[in-house]
Parts: sequence; C-alpha cells; structure tokens
Amino acid sequence: MIFQTGCTAKRIVSESAFNSNINSVEDIINKVKNNNISNESFFIEKGNLYIKRKEDFNRFIFNCKFQKPDKYLFSFRNNAGIEGARMYITKDTLVINDRIEKKLLYGKPEDMERVYGIPYFVLNKLFGDLDFGENVNNSFEKDENKIFLTQQSENGVWKSYLDTKNEKVKSTEFLEKNRGKIIEIIYSKFGKDRGHFPEDIDFKDITKGINTHIHISKMVIPWNGEIEFIPGKGYIKEEIK
Repeated sequence: MIFQTGCTAKRIVSESAFNSNINSVEDIINKVKNNNISNESFFIEKGNLYIKRKEDFNRFIFNCKFQKPDKYLFSFRNNAGIEGARMYITKDTLVINDRIEKKLLYGKPEDMERVYGIPYFVLNKLFGDLDFGENVNNSFEKDENKIFLTQQSENGVWKSYLDTKNEKVKSTEFLEKNRGKIIEIIYSKFGKDRGHFPEDIDFKDITKGINTHIHISKMVIPWNGEIEFIPGKGYIKEEIK
C-alpha cells in the first residue's frame, strides 16, 4: 500500500502501519480542534494592531468580545484611547458604530471586507482556530512530525500547518482558484494559561500588499459575560454598499 508523506516522497508500508498513521493524524487533528478558542466565550481586554501598507504605518488599540456560538464585538481606538469604531458581527448581521462620522452602518457579514479589508470567512481563522465548516473536503499530508491539512471549500482552498507539540495551527494560507495565494496567517507564542491563545499573529493580505501584526497582551478565557451592542444615539443610519 502506498502512503504519501510530504509533496513528493513515497514509501511502501503495511496496511496496519498505514492505518496507524491515519489514526495518529486524526487523533492530533481532534486535539487541535479541542483546543479551538471558540469552544469557549472569550474577551480580549487589550490588543494592538500594527498595519503596514507600502510606506504607510498605522497603530490601533482594540478589544474583542466573543460569545458562543457566533457573536463578536470589536472596539477600535487610537493611541490616545479614543474609540473610533465599534463593530458587532454574527453569521447573519453586521452593524458598525462609526464614531468619527457619527454613522450607524449596517449590512451583511460579507460586507466586512469592504469596510475593514478582511473577508468574513477569515474571522474564525484569525485567532488560530481549526475550522471545519459545511461542504468542506479535508485531506492531509504527514511528513515526519509535521501535518499539513488541506481544506477545499466553495471560497477556495485553506492549507494549514499543524503544530503537533502545541496541538494548534501554526500557520495557514488561503488560495483562490483564479488568483492563487491571497492570504497568509502565522501564529506564535501560544500559552496554555491563555486557553491556547496565540499572543502574536501576523496576517498578510498578498493581493492588497497589507501586513498586519496583532499582539494580544491581556485576555480572559473562558469569559462568562454577554455581548450587548448599543447603537450611537442620533447617528445617521446608512447601509454598507
């Protein structure tokens, strides 16, 4: 029986050894899934965003609340601590308090990319979760102690490198059918005391030439609070187009 390891190297193994390899990989994948941070509600009390595009560089302070199964509330502030925007998003809703323009923006989750440049389907991957959505075909390659997971969906293909030591996703990239690799995310400094949360995240949007570094300095997981979104009083309502 042929068992493929890596991209090109092949070796013949017995059927029992083949099944053992599959079981060991599935066991690791299940452990990685069990370490998904979205298994619990959480609250990132303080984080920093560093965004670089060509010669432009911006820094923001943010916090993020997540309530199972799909509610997020983000708050973005400048270095002086003044809030510029607050975003509430679920699987079917997107609402943004734009405190600068005094507008209440509303739309669908897919509109998140128009406002912030990040597609909604990336959100579950942003903090390092291994996501198995509907209508996704999964396959893997095992090369010594490394596992590479490929997930094909209607949006494109995710390729993830699983860290067998930390039992987390070490890096992931997204490829569109026509444009190739467009997104790359690298996670580092995992801490079991932080619920296997990565302290540092590097997000690269290859098509837009944008590099974003996320540093998480304070968080609570599990978090027992509830998310409440309060629209800005007197704000002008405007649909995201």
